[in-house]
Amino acid sequence: MPALDWDELDDRRSRRRLAQRHRDRRAVAVLAIASAIAVIVAAVPFAFSGGGGPGDIAPADPLTESPFAGGGPANLIVARAAGIDLRLPLASDRMTAAVLSSSDNPTARRLDPGEGVDVISNAGSDAAGPPSSALSIGAPAGTPVYSPIDGIVASVSPNLVAGRELGFQVTLQPNSQSSAAIRVTNLTAAPGGRPQLGEPVGAGATPLGQVADLSGVAQLSMSRFTADAGNHIRVEVVDSGESSGA
Repeated sequence: MPALDWDELDDRRSRRRLAQRHRDRRAVAVLAIASAIAVIVAAVPFAFSGGGGPGDIAPADPLTESPFAGGGPANLIVARAAGIDLRLPLASDRMTAAVLSSSDNPTARRLDPGEGVDVISNAGSDAAGPPSSALSIGAPAGTPVYSPIDGIVASVSPNLVAGRELGFQVTLQPNSQSSAAIRVTNLTAAPGGRPQLGEPVGAGATPLGQVADLSGVAQLSMSRFTADAGNHIRVEVVDSGESSGA
């Protein structure tokens, strides 16, 4: 190749610099286009949600589920008696009131309030049994009710309200001791049916039934403590000799 003079060398250098500038510009343009495509692709999932970011995504419609789906209530001790902790047997956000009063059962044992649940003492109740031995837990009719203890089903028997049968009651034998039993009344059947005799139950995990609607049968004293008709379940700790039944 013949030697180049200064003018030719300068001309070649100018052409090379111009060509490099064109290549640099093309590279910048390609990079800008790629970045824009990446932004558009990332935004597509949110465009159909009606918003511009993850916080604006509309939640999916909830599935229709059984009222017992998702397990039992939070681990709250609503009362204690005879060395037995009674767990709140329904969801705390469904509870309208928790009231301690006298039981009609002379073998019912005194209940002391637990922790995490506000319990009202109705010392003026006129039942003949021991004071503070019946725990009424208010909730709307149909609210799922779970076992308040670990144990087994000792009996399932009719529930009598104002002289007529309405729903059923369940008596549970706790694993912790054999001298006392837990009776839960004012229940109607859960979607899976009534508990079975001898069936093991777990505190806050095993469905017993649902809160019965007693409002059309009797005037409910619980309505004095709630803002509704006063539907409720009743929990008592009784002598285990009373746990026999159909």
